[in-house]
Amino acid sequence: DDYLIVVDFFGYNHYETPYFLNYGANVHDIGLTSAPSGVLTGVVMDSETSELLEATINVFRADNGELITTTTSDGVTGEFTTAPLTYFSYIIQVRAVHHSPVNIAVDIEEPVTVKNFALDPTVGDILLIEDHVAAKAVADKYDDKGNLTAFGYRTSGKAVDIMVGDLEYLGYGVTVENMSVTDAATWWNYDMLVVSGGDNVDPLGDATFRADLATFAEAGGKILLEGGEVGYDHYGDTNFATKVMHTTDWNHDASGDLDIADPTHYVASVPNVIGDGNGMNYVGYGDQDAMVPLADAVMVGTWSTYPTDASIICYDPNPAPEGGQIVFFCFNYNALAGTCSAHLLENSVQWLLTPESGTSGVSGTVTLQGQTDHSGVLVEALPGGGTTVTGPDGYYEFTGLFAGEYTIRASKLLWSVDATTLTLLEGVTTTDVDFTLTPVSEYYVCSTPALAIPDNNATGVSDAIAIALGGGETVSGVEVFVDVVHTWQGDLIVDLISPLGTTVRLHNRTGSSADNIYGWYPDDLTPDGDLGLFAGEDLDGDWTLFISDNAGADTGTLQEWCLRIEYGGGSTGIGDAPASFRLAANYPNPFNPSTTIKFAVPRTGPVNLDVYDLAGRHVRTLISGELAANEYTVIWDGRSDNGRQVSSGSYYYRLTANGFDQTQKMMLIK
Repeated sequence: DDYLIVVDFFGYNHYETPYFLNYGANVHDIGLTSAPSGVLTGVVMDSETSELLEATINVFRADNGELITTTTSDGVTGEFTTAPLTYFSYIIQVRAVHHSPVNIAVDIEEPVTVKNFALDPTVGDILLIEDHVAAKAVADKYDDKGNLTAFGYRTSGKAVDIMVGDLEYLGYGVTVENMSVTDAATWWNYDMLVVSGGDNVDPLGDATFRADLATFAEAGGKILLEGGEVGYDHYGDTNFATKVMHTTDWNHDASGDLDIADPTHYVASVPNVIGDGNGMNYVGYGDQDAMVPLADAVMVGTWSTYPTDASIICYDPNPAPEGGQIVFFCFNYNALAGTCSAHLLENSVQWLLTPESGTSGVSGTVTLQGQTDHSGVLVEALPGGGTTVTGPDGYYEFTGLFAGEYTIRASKLLWSVDATTLTLLEGVTTTDVDFTLTPVSEYYVCSTPALAIPDNNATGVSDAIAIALGGGETVSGVEVFVDVVHTWQGDLIVDLISPLGTTVRLHNRTGSSADNIYGWYPDDLTPDGDLGLFAGEDLDGDWTLFISDNAGADTGTLQEWCLRIEYGGGSTGIGDAPASFRLAANYPNPFNPSTTIKFAVPRTGPVNLDVYDLAGRHVRTLISGELAANEYTVIWDGRSDNGRQVSSGSYYYRLTANGFDQTQKMMLIK
């Protein structure tokens, strides 16, 4: 019979021909000819200032959304030109930093199509940090009474994509980064963070990331935290729970509709009024969790099934209601039905970004003992009052604070930490809140006890490290390295106990069989307690690490632990000026794992003390900066600048200061 053969393939001309199909085998070869193509060119600029912009231009097929090509505009001229595009209909997406993206349909029908783009400045710039994973099988979930609340297997919901679209529709600029690669040092480049776990059943598993987020929050950073399983997984992480989530406990899963507990709160009412009965498309846990808020937070949202528990928690460190610091969505944004999710997101971001200013203030001076230049001291007003850095005169000032209690803390690398707590009054600036910081040294020591940890025995085991510098030194900061191999980390409690008996819990029965405890607290691992409690105590005496296994059928070993302690006082104090420069022989020598280096400076000036290997390559900077006339003691822990333990062998240490240059030799033996 007669047939019509039609072939369409993107990039080629339409093919169509009549064809008579004979009985038996038929062969008909088809040669497609390339379709004509043209380029898209133009300029990208700011819609208000006409500033020429460096932008990313993405070209998508209009019929199926396939990305065809990407190019960028020149940052000086704003000009761009795409690769050749087959005559077709396309969606052109243009993005530039600090500007709202533009999406527009363009038909390519001639060799050159000119289209200029004017991008509106954003109303705010947001960094969205995502931690989403593909669907996977997980264990069933139980509440604290042992009742089954959800079955294990679920599918994955991509809340990030929906949130980005909603935020960009509202005029915000959004940059998306994965939790595994985001750099905490860049977070202050944005107006706020959105941290999205979605329906991930194992969200925010990176302890360092959670610790960085807690530090960011403590310094006043604005955060919107989202994800149903975030609270369930991390309410036991005291640092993260109290500083970011502002929760004390998790109670339930599959908690019903989202209702409003405080209809007067800005997150529930401005600019959108959020009512009760907002349904959830519940798939599995990770979608809707019932949390217990801390007393310092507000339960803005609740659940229809569990009206005493929170679905939305808001934290505001000051009494002004129109703005705040943290919003926690205890649910998967993608599971919240209807328009409620977008309205709630708009309210939350507007509340977080609304500027507030109080009428109180505090000022004072930070003195670096023995110095004439007192610059570079970080001064913090906690919580939520911000930070500042001193200039050469050491003066600092905070204005626009709200009445209430603050801790003012001053710190600088290689100097002691000083802090005071005071209550600021409405309309009053408290002056002369002064601090004096003293130089500090570092002591590093390790123990390798290879102690077996008895199973299911709360008595546990202990290992002590004795420190006896004999100079009356006081602790400024403590870091602890722990290497424990164990078949179930969640059974373990680990405490560090100072010579005075102060106990700080490092690990509190978290984790499972997947991980051993290995790393430095607080850099690699997040301590359950506050290592700052040791500040101001005497350095000398027995420091003890305690470990207990508190459940059955698992075994493990404390292989090694180390202390890195910053301390001040003693030989680092300011006394009579030495008569001349002096670099003493290190002691002990040979050494393992650390050695003491003493030197004298007869007059104030720049001083450098560095370690080199036998080939003359730089290994470690021990001192670099201006020091007052005095005698000093420094501990080298056998590590390089990047924190790695160096190999056995001979090394040189070199002191240079005010024309003085002397080198001594030392040997590390393992």
